[in-house]
Amino acid sequence: QHGDIKQTLYFADHLDHKDALLKHFVTQDNVGQCIIFTATRNDTVRISEQLNTLGIKAVALAGDLAQNKRLDIMD
Repeated sequence: QHGDIKQTLYFADHLDHKDALLKHFVTQDNVGQCIIFTATRNDTVRISEQLNTLGIKAVALAGDLAQNKRLDIMD
């Protein structure tokens, strides 16, 4: 149904390894948009900040954000 969506699972030994893998994958030429799920709100903010530092536009969405604000961000 969604042949253009690819889902892949990778295992990381520790947080630095996980961050390095994430940086590698999101800086590939064939990545247009992606959604990154995290376990905690702190991880969401940390990763969003890391991506923005790399020059990759990223926003952190959390459950306490109003639905209309989430939709605005996604546009």
